[in-house]
Amino acid sequence: RVARHLFDAKYQAVAPPQDGQDGAYAAKPVPVLAKQINEPFTAARSAGRDVLKGEAGDWLMQYGPGDFGVCGKNRFERVYKRAD
Repeated sequence: RVARHLFDAKYQAVAPPQDGQDGAYAAKPVPVLAKQINEPFTAARSAGRDVLKGEAGDWLMQYGPGDFGVCGKNRFERVYKRAD
């Protein structure tokens, strides 16, 4: 269960429904910083104090200060697009 204001902030209706009505929804685009790393790597996160591991070609992503993630090369190419 998700509060309406949290849901509305993250998702938008897919036509023909309008926001707030039953139907299909998709995540709103959110900009992130990303860098492709061309060798195996690790990155320490401040949140949770865990260590992320990536393979050569994976992307290191920063969502906010100390908030990092790793995305595999193939998934990154399917999900993300470069902002110009």
